[in-house]
Amino acid sequence: MHNEFYRDLTIDSISVILRKVEEPHFKCIFKSGRSSSGFVYFTKGFGTYTDQNGKVFSFKENDFLIVEKGSLYSVQTGDCASEYVTTAFSLNEKSSFKKFGLPTFFSAGDSTYFRKKVNALVKIWEENSPFSLMWAKIILSEIFLAICTQYEKNAIDTSKNSPIELAIEYINKNFNKKFTTQQLAKMCLMSESYFRKQFIQLTSFTPLKYREIIRIKWAKRYLRTNLFSITEIAERLGYCDIYHFSKIFKSYCSITPSEYKKKNLIL
Repeated sequence: MHNEFYRDLTIDSISVILRKVEEPHFKCIFKSGRSSSGFVYFTKGFGTYTDQNGKVFSFKENDFLIVEKGSLYSVQTGDCASEYVTTAFSLNEKSSFKKFGLPTFFSAGDSTYFRKKVNALVKIWEENSPFSLMWAKIILSEIFLAICTQYEKNAIDTSKNSPIELAIEYINKNFNKKFTTQQLAKMCLMSESYFRKQFIQLTSFTPLKYREIIRIKWAKRYLRTNLFSITEIAERLGYCDIYHFSKIFKSYCSITPSEYKKKNLIL
């Protein structure tokens, strides 16, 4: 659902990879914003995470907390000792966890893959060899790629269990065609109001807003290739004219299709 071609996550430098043990009821607060990006992987214990909006989430063993530089949050552990691996590094200015598709929270469940990878990460960092930095970057990239892959697979599996799966699949394949919310609701054997509510609950967007997001993603892909003119792209995406396409594109991307093409052209 959130796939995007040419995504990248580049780690420029690493400052901390550390295994820590804390006493019960340990609390850590980032009031002025975290100074670097990184993750916390919990190997023992449980607790809560509170984001900058005051929303509280529970975490447990084998959960990842993934935060970017500037994040405001607090973490408090439960009534037993906790153990975790924390990392701190800087991302390339064009990289971000959100663009790559990483969630703030990820639960590895019973998977041993992530525990082995995190343990290998700590070990290679503690060796402090001439190649430790290079190997650490590789292992971090492997961890994030595995999280992103599993997270998106889980999202797809969730949508397949939803009664509006047919509508989502239809929009993904026919985003360049005209259709109404009423037609989609009928396809799913629902009333329009109930269908709309269920669609927003699953995707966070209205059906037509979701279609627009898919269109814009395809527009970016076409613009990067330099194989089509902007007029041809507008036609391929089902817009009535280039002016309407440019207006919609700018409302989503803050720049015109021409400007985006110049900045992101793949040579």
